[in-house]
Amino acid sequence: TTALRRAVRQERLYQRPLAIGQATTNTHITSNDDHIHQTRPRRVSQRILRSGTARWGVTVLAFSGSDVDGGLYLRITRLASHTPTVLNDVVSYWTDFGLGVFAVLMVAAWWQAREHDSARMARALAAPLIVVLVYAADMVLKSAVHERRPCQTLPGAYTVEACPGTGDWSFPSNHAVIAASAAVVIWLLNRALGVVAAVAALAMAASRVWVGVHYPHDVVAGVLLGVLLAVPLMLAAGRAAPWVERLRTSPLRPVVARR
Repeated sequence: TTALRRAVRQERLYQRPLAIGQATTNTHITSNDDHIHQTRPRRVSQRILRSGTARWGVTVLAFSGSDVDGGLYLRITRLASHTPTVLNDVVSYWTDFGLGVFAVLMVAAWWQAREHDSARMARALAAPLIVVLVYAADMVLKSAVHERRPCQTLPGAYTVEACPGTGDWSFPSNHAVIAASAAVVIWLLNRALGVVAAVAALAMAASRVWVGVHYPHDVVAGVLLGVLLAVPLMLAAGRAAPWVERLRTSPLRPVVARR
């Protein structure tokens, strides 16, 4: 009977659930006297846990960025909740359709590049591809981080737009990455158009927080990622100038030269 009670007690110890954020202990049973010895307590931090997996008996939770700047996010969305509906509608339309502005600006920059040297034209032709490559890198990072949207983790948060569904991760912001990389390629092609694109990129990044679908650090990281990747790619694209020279002596000359 004593051995049975001891076995039941040991089994309960091994099956005890692990509470996130609480101090727990590692236990082991010696073979000599069957006494339970406890080692130094250890902590499991919620910040390093990932979603949808269970390991070593620990239920793994989603990463949350609310500890970074959740308070700032709530202050911004609270301001949005007191803003007239017509202004929020303008921001909503911009955040949904504003990326089209960058496409128009890139076309205008390509058109202007036709009267410049072959290196600039090579960059103009590569500009859309560079934005796509930066976006692809952003998606890889987003899939690795698995940060949940603030509107999913902060109960009662006000949102101008519907909160994206589960699995649509937050970090970094796709819109901010695309807008920033597009602004960079346009800036390196045409300074005047680049100023317009830079202002539009900042407005796009800010709008993502205002409508409630991103933390501020999501859009800051998105802008930095877009700039840091687009700049070297654009500079490297200038090496394709010899190919542009060949095109300028071919039937495709109107595409890469004004006359």
